[in-house]
Amino acid sequence: MNFFKRIFTRKKKGTADEIVKLAVIQDFSLPERASHTEPLTVLVQGYFSHLGWQLAEASAVVKKDEIILQVLGKMKAGMMAAQAIKPFDLKIEVENLKPGTYKVRAKKGTTKELEVVID
Repeated sequence: MNFFKRIFTRKKKGTADEIVKLAVIQDFSLPERASHTEPLTVLVQGYFSHLGWQLAEASAVVKKDEIILQVLGKMKAGMMAAQAIKPFDLKIEVENLKPGTYKVRAKKGTTKELEVVID
């Protein structure tokens, strides 16, 4: 009996590890034109799949003439939480853009694609 008690009551290693995953971006908006001397501000709305997720990082990756928006969520491994959508609204600032036309899209979620002209 002691053997089973030890197995089922022992602290499990690794339960404090975090899981990191992309959140769903439902929509985003930005100005049609912006100056290269100021950061481009993108307003992003989306959600996490359940209440246990928290915002880890929101960023934009610039590749040639494309800006890819991504929001990362984190959650403790093994965490139990209600299966309900957890929405978020945030701003992502994109700095050091060179003059030109860029296509902006989300890495996960909406298939929407917008263009912005940087003067």
